[in-house]
Amino acid sequence: MPKATSRQNPLVRALGMGLLPWPGRLTGREYVRSQLQPFARMLLAAACLLASPWLSPTSFPWLGTARAECIDYGNYLHWFTELRTVPGQVTAVTVSGSYSYLLSDEGSLHVVDIADPARPSIVGSDDTLEYGLRDLAVSGGHAYVVGTIAGLEVVDITNPATPLRVGGLEVPGEAWGVAVSGSFAYVAARGGGLHVVDITDPFNPQIVGALPALDDARKVVVVGAYAYVAGGYQGFHVIDITDPTTPQLVAAAGTTRTAVSVAISGNYAYVVENGYPTLTNILKVIDISDPGVPEVVGVGIMPGRSSDVAVLGNAAYLASTNLGLQAVDITDPTSPEPMGGVDMDGTGWGIAISGTLAFVAQGLFDLQVFDITGQEPVQLVGQVEVPEIDGPVVVAGSYAFALDDDLGGQSRLFSIDISDPVSPEVVGVADSLGSSVVDVAVAGNYAYIASNGSVDLQIVDISDPLNLERVGSLVTPGVINSVAVSGNYAYLGGGRCVVDVSDPMNPQLVALPVLGVDGFATAVSEDYLLASGNGEGGKTVYVIDISDPVDPQVLGSPGGLPYPATAEAIEISGNFAYVAAGTGGFLVIDFSNPSQPQLVAELETGEIAAYDVDLSRSHAYVANWTGGLRVIDISNPTNPMVVGGFDPELTMSGVAVADNCVVTTAYSKLMTLELQCESTAGVTPGEAGATMHHSKAVFLEQNFPNPCSPKTSFAFSLPHAGHVSLKVYDVRGSHVATLIDGLFPAGRSKAEWWGLDGHGIAVPAGVYFARLATQDETRAVKLTLTR
Repeated sequence: MPKATSRQNPLVRALGMGLLPWPGRLTGREYVRSQLQPFARMLLAAACLLASPWLSPTSFPWLGTARAECIDYGNYLHWFTELRTVPGQVTAVTVSGSYSYLLSDEGSLHVVDIADPARPSIVGSDDTLEYGLRDLAVSGGHAYVVGTIAGLEVVDITNPATPLRVGGLEVPGEAWGVAVSGSFAYVAARGGGLHVVDITDPFNPQIVGALPALDDARKVVVVGAYAYVAGGYQGFHVIDITDPTTPQLVAAAGTTRTAVSVAISGNYAYVVENGYPTLTNILKVIDISDPGVPEVVGVGIMPGRSSDVAVLGNAAYLASTNLGLQAVDITDPTSPEPMGGVDMDGTGWGIAISGTLAFVAQGLFDLQVFDITGQEPVQLVGQVEVPEIDGPVVVAGSYAFALDDDLGGQSRLFSIDISDPVSPEVVGVADSLGSSVVDVAVAGNYAYIASNGSVDLQIVDISDPLNLERVGSLVTPGVINSVAVSGNYAYLGGGRCVVDVSDPMNPQLVALPVLGVDGFATAVSEDYLLASGNGEGGKTVYVIDISDPVDPQVLGSPGGLPYPATAEAIEISGNFAYVAAGTGGFLVIDFSNPSQPQLVAELETGEIAAYDVDLSRSHAYVANWTGGLRVIDISNPTNPMVVGGFDPELTMSGVAVADNCVVTTAYSKLMTLELQCESTAGVTPGEAGATMHHSKAVFLEQNFPNPCSPKTSFAFSLPHAGHVSLKVYDVRGSHVATLIDGLFPAGRSKAEWWGLDGHGIAVPAGVYFARLATQDETRAVKLTLTR
């Protein structure tokens, strides 16, 4: 929705930022307090420092909470992108190299190109498989697929564009899980046990061994000479497969619920158990350093109901059937602790990890990709309950202004003091604003409120945010859905009506509808107004000439927006318009030629609808309804990239950028969040020649510390997402260790080396080289290891 314009009164802005006292309707006591409180706070802060040995940080909580001026959202767990073009319900996912492989329960295997993981695309499919597919594994040039009807099916994927089923085999029971090691596939089947299949000839796989006693086998993982099985109500099992033709059950660990999945990392097995109550499940950590004597060492109660687990480093990641992706701290395996997660609309059935990305099979919403560079999600800075607000919000100085649309007929405008984002406070309200308020804009000392009820425009004096006062109103022809203000004019419904507001107490209608424009979203910039409308190709955005406000003229549109995009909100910076496009995600329109504007970028934002947008210098903040907040790098407007986000698990409908925080509205709450750090001061989106958020070249920083003994860290930066490997070599050029090998998002990432080779054995002191390789470039640094 439209925000405060750049023409805001400088005096009002100074007052809102606290640079000058309010001259308005403060009482004597309020005025004295407003002048003395900053000085008193400084004195008390100094006293706290002097008395710090005796006082705790909470001794004076009203002094506020220290916080960073900004954060890098990319360093936190967040949604990254999605793929929504797979028919049916996606039940499993795996990743191999630059491809992800998805199963649909309708009998399809889809090959997804993830070389650019921000924009995954299906490159090939085999739709000839049986219904009821459950799991898959990829080895060599084949995918091994299992399902409850067909058993095991083998698909040739040597040509990703034309995957082809080449063999298959029925197995006793219902096949739920599969793992491949060497020349054998291990199939877990409910009602049939564990089956060992010789896949030397993929055209003619043969069962060569079985362990039918595992009656409820759900998932299987193979490491070395052992297979580890999540056996449903039978618990966790360790099977010796030294001789695959005669698998031997060597140990078991009972479960209190149903064991549905297992992941192995180092000396530990991580087993997911669920059951009743359905809103929680258990992550059980089992020490398998001696596979013959598995020992449960840790049990954690997890939120949600999980169906699969994957482990990377010190974190386990759970695909939840009702809470999306959940991260668990396993730094201490004896005490797994939930760290938070990212919600998603849909059912998480399977998970695979590559590099710093987690790929989740998400039921009806297909493939969801999450960046797990940081294990914990972004946290709120502050929040305040504001009854009934669930719509647009704007910011002027140190105050946010938010609407509620009371269906009973009496809407309100609230003013919220955000000078301390940790403790936002409702300080004023203008009520009795009628029904169906839909949008608000702020310019100078006034808020302009659009309504599609009985009164279309209402004007509220906000010069004193503690005492809001309605001063003017106007009934106009037609239905009004948005408002934008520039100079002495308010543009209602995208130019449907133009109102002279030079006298806010007596607004005057000066122009009637611009044909073709419905104006659900409106933004204004200099001589142009951009507004949503219906065109020949469907929903579109019109560029309207308002150099003569009393005679607005439609100049052009980029044609129909990509289906099913609908412009819900528009923001402008320079010659670019940034559109929250509902289920169509995030769009960028170049209107440097206003008669022929061009759609130059489309970006998925995931889950339901991009509902509102606001801009900082090089980032867009999108309120994404049930998908929470998306932070998007727009330093290159033609290639926007999601860099992070925040998920409140509420319907987020409004967003506005303040000087000290991001303000969002969601279901009777106003919430404040940290700003995304900007890398270059003074850069505006799309500014030619500017140094932007990401470098245009691959960069590998010198490791630190160097020399190292033995731990050292490597930081590297990527201009765009892609496959990365970081390997260590000795002075003879022999490969010592692979630190990373997988997909990484654009931006800065880190990796560590502990002076070990690929087998976990300490290497001798000496000189080594670290080599970073991408699809585009290679970089290397020299380092010294001491002991």
